[in-house]
Amino acid sequence: MNHPNPPALNIEGIMQSLTYLAQQMTHPANQPVVGLVNQVLMNVEALGGRLNEMDGAFAEMQARLSDRLHVMDRVSVASSLNASALDDAAELFALPLPNGDMPGDVFPPTLGALRALT
Repeated sequence: MNHPNPPALNIEGIMQSLTYLAQQMTHPANQPVVGLVNQVLMNVEALGGRLNEMDGAFAEMQARLSDRLHVMDRVSVASSLNASALDDAAELFALPLPNGDMPGDVFPPTLGALRALT
């Protein structure tokens, strides 16, 4: 199921707007407000950095999940095909290792070769 991505925050635009607002408040009576706006600017900047970190972590997690699903799919297909092997001459399909690599020549090529291992 695909979920739509939420709209990206325009941190740069928010920063520009708040900076402009701070510059407009040069009157001495507005100094407490200027301090608050500067504090908000710092908080928005920190939020932008944290959001970037979260985006990176999410992309890494998504890539790991995609890789794992691909391996699980290959295991499922090979297992299903191997379930139909009935006689010793039936060809077996190698199951990928947990890391996704193929086992190579160590995987028995036929059901008979597998039975000979036990």
